[in-house]
Amino acid sequence: MHIQFGLSRQAFHSEYHEKNYLLLRGALRNAPFSMADIDQVLHATEPTGPMMRINNNGTFVPEEAFVEVYNDLGTMRRRVIRQNFYALLKGGATLILNRVDARQRLIRALCLEVSQFTSQHTLANGYLAFGDKASFGKHWDCHDVFAVQLHGRKRWQLFRPTMELPLPSQTSRDVKSECPAEPDLDIILEAGDVLYVPRGWWHCATPIGEETFHVAIGVHPPYVSEYINWLCSTKLPEFLSCRRSMRFGADNLALVQAASQDVLAALANEANLAEYLALINHSDRVQSPFNLREGVSGAPATMPADTEVRLNAVYPRAGTDGQVIVNGSAVTLQGVEHDLMLQLCAGQPVTIAQLESRTGVAGDVVRTGLAGLLARDLVQLMTPA
Repeated sequence: MHIQFGLSRQAFHSEYHEKNYLLLRGALRNAPFSMADIDQVLHATEPTGPMMRINNNGTFVPEEAFVEVYNDLGTMRRRVIRQNFYALLKGGATLILNRVDARQRLIRALCLEVSQFTSQHTLANGYLAFGDKASFGKHWDCHDVFAVQLHGRKRWQLFRPTMELPLPSQTSRDVKSECPAEPDLDIILEAGDVLYVPRGWWHCATPIGEETFHVAIGVHPPYVSEYINWLCSTKLPEFLSCRRSMRFGADNLALVQAASQDVLAALANEANLAEYLALINHSDRVQSPFNLREGVSGAPATMPADTEVRLNAVYPRAGTDGQVIVNGSAVTLQGVEHDLMLQLCAGQPVTIAQLESRTGVAGDVVRTGLAGLLARDLVQLMTPA
């Protein structure tokens, strides 16, 4: 299962990223997603906010309307009241499953695909509906979204932004009257379609009276303002100009102007920026699926040649000295493990057969090396169906 983006990362960032929407028809291939898959997600979801919420015509339904608390052998637990739950969905409400990527392997894999395509961290929220009511009406998101239609169909309308690149604190809640009257895009997404919506673009996703499920994969990059905040707390206290006090009646403007020279120099300091980016790199974590047979027993012979291997990293770094930073850890690799890692650091999934061809190493040696990388949580496998 892969998203067929249809363009390179470079083309995406130069032509679409934070600039314009991108519609990818039939981008998901060989990835069936059924109501049974959604049932399994529900089974693994704790019925409490914010993980599970129901929105009915723009208003969140109180949990007590569809969830009960009961005593399970001395432990207080929660369960969905099926009759009420089904009635709400039948009446047109939308079920929202936040962080659904943490509970469904296919959706987690989609998030990692978007992460490695955009070089940013992602998470996914799921939206299930059976009626024809829009959950939130026209609004903008404060992060980019890849809307992936997994089951059924849904209508999407996109409108030009009225605020460019809003930050998380700059929501559309109080300015909905500013949304343009005419949409730039008005389409029906079919199962398998993907729609990229840049942050700040007004949009409205509306069910069309049939069962529908899509995930919104949110892209969460570091912002320049976050770098500035980090700099203020870690570097500016080193400057005497930034430690001076201000008082009413004094020439505070002169103090600030003097400090601004040090602030600008610190902002433009390449070493400071590299330190900040290194912190982000070392915080990189990927929630990988379990592969008990290969990971515990190290049974490489169980890996078919068309098994796909993907790096467990959003920000991979590899050096010629054998050290790589993957999943937040700096590890030193040698031999075949290092050769395999160099192939994987490109970010694209590679089959075992392709690794054999590119490294010139025998298949059993490749599989043994992969088993070692898997046990260290550096890679993940996607076994073909």
